[in-house]
Order: sequence, then structure tokens, then C-alpha cells
Amino acid sequence: MKENFRYFFIAAVFITAVALLISMLPVGSVAAQSTVFTFKPVADAYVNQSSASANYGTSASLLLDNSPFVHSYLRFTVSGLNGAAVQSAVLRIYANSTNATGMTVNKLSDNSWGETSLIYSNAPAPGAAINTSGAITSGSWVTTDISSYISGDGTYSVVPRMWGGVTSAAELRAIADVADKFNIPTVKVTGRRFGLNMISAISSKGDFRFMIQEGTVTAQVFRDFLKRLMVGAKQPIILVVDGHPIHKSKLVKTFVEEQNGKLKLVVLPPYSPQLNPDEQVWGWVKPRVIKQLPQNMAELKRLVMSSLRRLQKLPDVVRSFFRHPDCQYALP
Repeated sequence: MKENFRYFFIAAVFITAVALLISMLPVGSVAAQSTVFTFKPVADAYVNQSSASANYGTSASLLLDNSPFVHSYLRFTVSGLNGAAVQSAVLRIYANSTNATGMTVNKLSDNSWGETSLIYSNAPAPGAAINTSGAITSGSWVTTDISSYISGDGTYSVVPRMWGGVTSAAELRAIADVADKFNIPTVKVTGRRFGLNMISAISSKGDFRFMIQEGTVTAQVFRDFLKRLMVGAKQPIILVVDGHPIHKSKLVKTFVEEQNGKLKLVVLPPYSPQLNPDEQVWGWVKPRVIKQLPQNMAELKRLVMSSLRRLQKLPDVVRSFFRHPDCQYALP
């Protein structure tokens, strides 16, 4: 069973750097000695897309999530190496939650962020990914190699992030066991599955256009959405899309060419949904729909439409999607 988001709680973090110390011995011989240094973070906080103006710098734990985006920020001061070569450096995180996908640790060159002033809206944009962890098990240390980032004494910031995961049968059984043990009320459903597909487009000015589709989104459906998007367009439109085959189909390419330069599709690199501001639309809509527990397709469609129409009336929220650290490139 796929799950689009997963909370990951961090209780403590350490960087362990192994430095090669070289000393001269009698008779001209040289000895090398490895020394382990452990550094705790000097600042840590997390930011939450759904509460863009909230600060969590005083929280006892940190969180990661991918829908809505929740990222953690950590800053370390590495000292005492005195020019010694760093053989290896690892980020160690104690996890209080399980996730089969793991996390990505990104560089952050901007060390000016403040633990008690960092919020989603002002969070500095992370740099390239340093490395990824393996699967995460609750109640254990997660180790990620960041040797390529730690070069010696200095201040370093990192941003652990999470992009989704898969809930295993064991995890689902554990959730059910907790519900049984503490007599948590549950909602019985028929087991019938239903869903909607959504196509949307947003602009940095706060514009928002959408279309929902009960069936499969085909190249023809996407072309019809593009036709709607072009209605009333006074300026050329540049639309950022992922690498889905329908976006590269002959039908869509022909339609784009017929617009004579008024429409251009820019395809993102593979496996980079975080670069598309429009991805955050579903992160905003989903929790508002799920909490209503729709029981059939008609209810689901009504709730989705209601949330999307509400978002159309909130241009400030739409503009905030472009302020996500990975999406600021799209700002004018």
C-alpha cells in the first residue's frame, strides 16, 4: 500500500568526523592516527508548509514529511581538527518512527538562519543532495555518509528531507494493534476504492486553474486542459511539467506547435517533483479532503471541487508555493 507522506521524528543528532592526524616519530618515521570527533548541533528547527509562519525552534523533536512539506534544518560547528584531513563524516540521527524509503540529506550554504526565527516562508533554499539514508527503523540510529560535505573546521548546515514512502504490512498491523489496545474509534468502510485525477496550473502571481478527471488522464485529456488554459491568455505561457508520457505525446506536441510560440512546455529532470510548485497544490488540498472521510465518489468529487475553488480565492497561498526552497527559481 503506497503512502504519500510519512512523519519521521528525530530525537538527537551527531556528526562524527574521523580525522587523520600525522605526527613525526624518532628516526624520521611517520605515524598516522585516526581520532573520532563528535559534534552536536548548535541549532536545529523544522519548517512546515501548512503552517508557513510558525516557528518550531523550541520543539523537543524534529519532523520530516513530504505532504505537506516538512523539512528539518541543522547547523553544526566543527572545530579542533586543526587542519587534519577528514577521512569520513557521518550524520547520525535517532529515529522515533519507521520509514521504508529513508531520507535525503541536502547541503545548505546559508548559515544565517536562526533557530527561533526560522519559518517555512523565510527558510533558505537547500543545495544539492549529499547522500540518502537506507530504510529507517523506529528506535534506532540512522547513519548517513556526508564525507563529501565536511572538509575541515567550520560551520555546516544540513537539511534532511523526505519525499514519500511505502507502508508495509507490518506497519499497518502495528497501527491496527495500537487502535485495538487503546480502543481508538475506527470508521468502518466497505473496502470499495474510488479516486479522482487532478490537473492544475499555478502562477507566481497567484493564478490557479484546474480540471478534475474521474477516469485516466490521457494525452487528449491533457490537451483539453491546455486548451482551457489558453483561453483569455494575453501573454505567452510557459508551463512546467514532469516527464509523464502524456506531456511528451505527439498529440500534445502538435497542439503546442499550433500555438505559434504562445505556449511552451518545460519538462523537469527525472525524479524531481519538488522542483514543481504545482506539486504543492495537492499537499494543500489532500488534508482538507481526507479529514472529511468521503464515503463515495460523489462526496469525494464535491470535497475536492470545494477545496480547489477555495484555493482559487486564496492567491497569497498560491504565491507561497513558489517560496518553497526548491521552487524559488520560478519567481520573476
